[in-house]
Amino acid sequence: ITVNNSEASALNTLQQLLTQLQTAGSFLTTPQNPDSTANVFAARTSNITSNTTQAASNFLTATVTASAALGTYNISNISQTAQATIQESNPFNIANADTQVVFTSPSTGQFGAGTFTVNGQSITLTNGETLNQVANAFNTANAASPSTGISASVLQTSAGVFKLVFTGVNTGLANDFNLNTTETNTISVASPSAATGTQFTAGTYSVNGTNNVTITANESLNDIANAFNTSGGGVTATVVQVSTGNYKIDFTGNTAALATNAAAFDLATPATNNITVASSSAATSGQFTAGTYTVNGQSVTISANESLDNIAAAVNGASAGVTATVVQVSSGVYKLIFTGDTTGIASNAAAFDLANSSTITNDPSGALSNLTFTNDQTAQDAIFQFNGVTIDRATNNVSDLVSGVTFNLLQNTTSQPGANLSVTISPDIDTIGTDINSFVTAYNNFLNFYSQQTQYDTTTNAPATTAVLYSDSALGSIYNQISQYAASVVAGVSGSNTLSSIGLNFINSAATSTTPAVSNLLSIDSTALQNALSDNLSGVENIFGYNPTSSSPNLAVYSAPTDPTISNFTVNVDQTDSIYTASYTDSNHVLHSNIPLTEAPLGSGSISLAAPTGSGLDGLVLIYSGSGNESGMTVTSTNGIASQMNSFIASTLTANTGLIATDQAAIATKTTTTQTQITNVNNQIATTRQQLLAKFAALEAAISTANSSLNYLNAQQSAAAAGG
Repeated sequence: ITVNNSEASALNTLQQLLTQLQTAGSFLTTPQNPDSTANVFAARTSNITSNTTQAASNFLTATVTASAALGTYNISNISQTAQATIQESNPFNIANADTQVVFTSPSTGQFGAGTFTVNGQSITLTNGETLNQVANAFNTANAASPSTGISASVLQTSAGVFKLVFTGVNTGLANDFNLNTTETNTISVASPSAATGTQFTAGTYSVNGTNNVTITANESLNDIANAFNTSGGGVTATVVQVSTGNYKIDFTGNTAALATNAAAFDLATPATNNITVASSSAATSGQFTAGTYTVNGQSVTISANESLDNIAAAVNGASAGVTATVVQVSSGVYKLIFTGDTTGIASNAAAFDLANSSTITNDPSGALSNLTFTNDQTAQDAIFQFNGVTIDRATNNVSDLVSGVTFNLLQNTTSQPGANLSVTISPDIDTIGTDINSFVTAYNNFLNFYSQQTQYDTTTNAPATTAVLYSDSALGSIYNQISQYAASVVAGVSGSNTLSSIGLNFINSAATSTTPAVSNLLSIDSTALQNALSDNLSGVENIFGYNPTSSSPNLAVYSAPTDPTISNFTVNVDQTDSIYTASYTDSNHVLHSNIPLTEAPLGSGSISLAAPTGSGLDGLVLIYSGSGNESGMTVTSTNGIASQMNSFIASTLTANTGLIATDQAAIATKTTTTQTQITNVNNQIATTRQQLLAKFAALEAAISTANSSLNYLNAQQSAAAAGG
């Protein structure tokens, strides 16, 4: 039993060593899932250089994922980075942030009790609430769904002086906000129905693009409000009395324009949507509506099919305080960017374009009407050039330009004219080298274990006392197969096709006083390996991994068959009748035809095709991206050393049926049998002992009886002698 336990312990150690070798090899077997973090050959690293005296990392960093597109990309002219709106409230002169700031009848600079709407979320303030509670109300609305996109924090600017600071959760113009209520200045009239005189400029104004509002001379406030409310422009105008003889008009609702490309140029949104055209000088083909639009009081006329260049020129030539710029987003995709003074109602006589509209879309109680919110920072997009093309994004973390690469903009380069940041994405050969080292270490650990378990003691002419698996046939089989893989030439690969060709050489280790001799250990020539990784990475990949080649651009291998001997197979796809099959010839030259493949949709028109469990192609998963039918598609592959080892180890470690499991089961059975025999012998000994004890007890009883009789006779004899 002691011997069996030692063998079982040694087999557990062997299992652990094989698992470690399998794990190390799995990083080198090139899984076909390109997003797999286990695919070390898909590992990427980035290097950024600058042509300025400042380090590139001051302006830009890059984050890369597995299988990121290799290449060198240029980032230049970072004119601005994206930022979020930050607004602060007027100051509150209070003892602390737990002091009341919400009142039923608020004074200037105080919150009023009531409910208002911010970006679709209702916020209710109650009389008596403190500054901290107001901030919490905004943050609760921000955490709701949909989020307001605005967080609030309390800022103490000095002793007894506090403010609320509101910060946009997301950067970019699209996430801009304004907590001030959009309104006219105070209008002095006897009543809302009285003529306003020259306090408004007569004319026709655009509201949300296509809904015009006409204001006539001396129009009353009631009539002006009614004109807006009946325009269909999505704006509600309300006349509010500020004090005796003083009124204003509050505007609430959706005041954004350019919601579509055909909307009017009132510039509430400072960019058009993407325009698909061959070039900026090409006709826009109905993507804009012809007509005359008002920009800050100036007319801009757009003709049918006008090019982006001409539209920009028309806006720029209107002297409206707005600059239009054509930006190429990607090949064949452009947009117009508008910059400049786009605020409306700067004075009572300004046009009602409401570009700087309020984020507050409903405040019937006037909860915010007595407060003033000042911009500390205005939302803006990031604008920069990528490979010479001007790009604008709402975020500084730009991930949609290069697959697998996120460019992180840190600051603009305006202080460095002509600054060019060169970003090179390359294979991470350091990580690959580290994983190859781990593979070599795991392989050598297995060989050292094998040598210890097969060590022969020449002084005793017997296996060493530590070589408990000396006669174990499974260990010998595993060693022979793994060492054969390590020394093999990878079939189908020309040039570098052995471990020694990339600097992994076989050496022998002499015996010491404590360790046995070990043959065929792997030793790494670091210089040769580094050269191979730098000059022939695909060759190194072929030596270790499974590398398939498909005859069809629509067919790719996602995962390989578990049987390493299957290197070629044929696939037929019939999407019309939903029939998907594969065929292959095994190592015995037997053809296996029309193995059914299970289809599953992946989106974007692609499907996965999986071989059934238990078939010869078990483990195979294919990705098909074609839209029709294809037959006779062939896949040929090379199967590298780590891939072959891993397939063998997986089979060896299979529960119940693998070599080690079978060995462990045999030892367990032998131990059980031996234990049963020991138990039986012990039971026999116990029975015999009981029998002997019974006989001994009977003998003792007989002797005791005999002694009693003898004593009686002796007594009788003595008595007779005394009487005679």
